[in-house]
Amino acid sequence: MSKFFQSFADLPSSRGRALCLGNFDGLHLGHQKLLESCLQKARDKKLSSLVFSFDPHPRKFLSDPSKIRILTLLEEKRHLLGAMGFDEILLQRFDREFSKIEADEFVKILTRYLCAKVVLFGRDFRFGKGAKGSRECFEKVSGVEVVELEAVRDKASEVLSSERIRSLVLSGDVESANRLLGYPYFLSGEVIHGDKLGKQLGFPTANLQTFNECLPKPGVYFSSVCLKESSLLYPSVTNVGFRPSVSNQGELRIETHLLQFQDELVGQRLRLHFFKRLRPEKKLSGQSALAAQIKEDVVAAQQFWAQKFDLRDSERIYSRQLAPTLKQEILGFISKIS
Repeated sequence: MSKFFQSFADLPSSRGRALCLGNFDGLHLGHQKLLESCLQKARDKKLSSLVFSFDPHPRKFLSDPSKIRILTLLEEKRHLLGAMGFDEILLQRFDREFSKIEADEFVKILTRYLCAKVVLFGRDFRFGKGAKGSRECFEKVSGVEVVELEAVRDKASEVLSSERIRSLVLSGDVESANRLLGYPYFLSGEVIHGDKLGKQLGFPTANLQTFNECLPKPGVYFSSVCLKESSLLYPSVTNVGFRPSVSNQGELRIETHLLQFQDELVGQRLRLHFFKRLRPEKKLSGQSALAAQIKEDVVAAQQFWAQKFDLRDSERIYSRQLAPTLKQEILGFISKIS
């Protein structure tokens, strides 16, 4: 099990580490390649493995925080990185004092204090005050292997990046975002009380309160719910939007209807995975029209999931005990529906 740290000063001494540097927002396929390369180096050279990342994201601290919408909450970043199998994970507190560390001094921290024997980072990664640090800063340091990985590209030769994934999610193209992530994009949060309109219409919903910043474009999505307390996972259909058919208050809500699931979820924490956008949000005339549209959406979701597995397999359509780590949960689920 990985050990977590919030400051490089808290890490114990070591005979040698393979160390991976990066922000790792979203932990997409490019990040995964870099992280797996670090783990392989650690195995080959019999070193301990360390991820060196930052909290908050440096761009959040150094510029207008509203200009970047983080894909992964700190809690989920810990969970995703922990699933990779590293010995140590450092989520360095990025504050004013840390931001003033010059690049050369940062290299000393890595090589002398943290005993890094191998340092890996992406080609575009920069470090130190003013983001001036690069591979060249290690040239005067002996006994350290520096690995600078090229950016991972998709079939269209476009670079995989967190910024690109943010744009895809915000535009509602979660299918394309998922291909770059290597897993279904998700939001995390707690189920809170709603106005029970869905229940009155025959389609009860779980109303998700989340601190995620990068929300899919308003609309209706094929989705799935992973209940954190039980690790059970259920297909669902989700509306992200302002509910123009029933309200003019302009409050964005995330409401998901779990297919053939009747248990009370208020107070439970869950992950909501997005697979495909069905349609945009639209204003309907009255509750009867709204109920008819929801029914149509539910039927579409049932058809979508029926292509993945037999809906008659379970009273709850699909539920099984999943492995404790998110990576295993996701990989197991994808293998089931592929």
